[in-house]
Amino acid sequence: MVKERVHHENTYCKEFRLRSNISGNKRVVGRKEYGEYRKHHIGRQLYNEFFNVVKQYGRNIVRCVTSPVNKVSISFHTKMGFEIESGNKEVDGISVFADYDGPNQDRVLFVKKLS
Repeated sequence: MVKERVHHENTYCKEFRLRSNISGNKRVVGRKEYGEYRKHHIGRQLYNEFFNVVKQYGRNIVRCVTSPVNKVSISFHTKMGFEIESGNKEVDGISVFADYDGPNQDRVLFVKKLS
């Protein structure tokens, strides 16, 4: 398990963690950037480092989750090459998984295949 936390005054990258789930995929648990630090591409750098670690462990699939109201996150992940998985509901034209995190807690699921 690899953990890394990056803290800056206006940036917090939470739990860069490498872990196995039942299907054997690896995943980033969370990331958040605030204000002017968005322009420094910290999230992109963190993901790219994570992708390199994942590849070292012989994995080639990364999955992540966000809220359908988080348009910045949806845009970021699609620009990073993640694809939105087909869910069982649509919110504002985005495919989501209804009640994924509990009642009325719909989520957008992404998948990225690494080369």
